[in-house]
Amino acid sequence: MPVTTTTDLNLVRQQILQAEYDLGVENLYIHSQGPFVWSPPAAVLGPGHRVSSGAIPFFFNLPPSTAAISQTADITPTTMSDQTFSISPAMYARTINQSEFSILTAAADQEQAAMDIIVENAARTRDYLARTTLIAGRLSFYGGDAASRVTLSTASSADTLTAGNFAQAAGVLQARPGVNDLSHGNGISAIMRSAVLGDLLASSIVQILGNQGREPGIILNGSVGRALNGTDIIVSNWAKIYHGGASCIAATSMILTTAALPGATTLGFTSSNSSGANGQYMSLATTAETSGNGENPTAETFYVSSGGGTTALDIVGGGPNGGLVYAHSSGESADHYRQAFSVVFLTPKALCMMYTTEHGLGPNGAIIAPEISGSVKQFESWGWKGLWGFGLPAQNRLAVWEVASNFP
Repeated sequence: MPVTTTTDLNLVRQQILQAEYDLGVENLYIHSQGPFVWSPPAAVLGPGHRVSSGAIPFFFNLPPSTAAISQTADITPTTMSDQTFSISPAMYARTINQSEFSILTAAADQEQAAMDIIVENAARTRDYLARTTLIAGRLSFYGGDAASRVTLSTASSADTLTAGNFAQAAGVLQARPGVNDLSHGNGISAIMRSAVLGDLLASSIVQILGNQGREPGIILNGSVGRALNGTDIIVSNWAKIYHGGASCIAATSMILTTAALPGATTLGFTSSNSSGANGQYMSLATTAETSGNGENPTAETFYVSSGGGTTALDIVGGGPNGGLVYAHSSGESADHYRQAFSVVFLTPKALCMMYTTEHGLGPNGAIIAPEISGSVKQFESWGWKGLWGFGLPAQNRLAVWEVASNFP
């Protein structure tokens, strides 16, 4: 009978894991999903085409011919016009380590949990890279009468997302080539958080559309974008929120006294918030995500459940146990600022992605099969890696609104 070698078994296991990994990450993409992202041949690295920074070409259409041709003179040729934009890919990876004892004694299936965590982290990383490229676009607007992120407010002004912003988005994106009748929203999608959608559904215009227009479904199922101008709304917690990036509610100088681990539900500070009270939302980060400081991936927002106005706060966060999502070092500050929400209106092929076909990576990257390590092989590690780069082929394929929300 044939004998299967260990190498063959490992290869089969890697192929099975990779198939599950590909299926998992592709179901999680938001900003980096098709048809928003495309990869022309120049953006696909492989044998014979390897670059550390790739120039992606595109060509301009010719102007219409407005005059009849001469019957005695030849036609003057028109010079083709082209431009390029550059993408610089990089390698990204993450690993987690488990002890053999923990695997063998845990009530839950830790190996399956490790697989799920790896898939989620890989998808979130690729989506993070795509999102940061999108929100850096030059077509950037602010809700209401706000002139910048730090002036967004819901106190003296209503700087929330409105039905009018959908019409504005269709107007500024109408130059998108290859999409017919874009002024009516065809081909546009909007990525936002549920809080932003809540503001939109609560607006009087939408209420009129739903009630007097006899379309209550647009409120119940969130299809208001299709009713306004044909925009597909994608609601996701991966849509960008700038924690503490909007206007100040009350100036504070609350500094963490000790480091806080993921899942922490009680936080200690050097001083209290003079205007603090239970039921308030606060942001925690090394630096608040204001316009000048950009994006801080580990910034987060928490709800004060008790201890408001003191130095010891019981909080509710976005972690799986209702505590903090990330680890925070002592010395980080908690600020009482409003949140700023990013709403990305985009069309097909708004983003170009560079990746490689070598080493089994592909557009999704690759999962690294569990490796056993340690002097007595008592540890098992999981990982993923990917080579990606994103670029904006044309600034007229997306527009970004930064808005406040009544639902923090």
